[in-house]
Amino acid sequence: MKSFGDRGDWRIFGYPRARTLSRMTESKGFSNQPQIAFCEEKQRLIGEFVAASRELTELQAQQTRVVIEGDSDFARFDDLLHVAREKKDRAKYRLIAHVEQHKC
Repeated sequence: MKSFGDRGDWRIFGYPRARTLSRMTESKGFSNQPQIAFCEEKQRLIGEFVAASRELTELQAQQTRVVIEGDSDFARFDDLLHVAREKKDRAKYRLIAHVEQHKC
């Protein structure tokens, strides 16, 4: 007895079984694998992005705590949050630019 996947007319999302995802991405010029196996600069930029994201998250948590505690001066975090968000965004866009430029 044949199972569903053994039938010759089997299709996944409208594509014949023989047409795999890797072939589909290759035909469109996409690749899931980086051209460079390891990039020290990319790792450094990831570290910067993660650190900036954690800093922003910690400030948001602190602001939330003071709101819950009833502190009426919770807006004092606004400028700090703004600066932290900008720092995270700069780190994110540096990482994206590096990956796009170096294909790593």
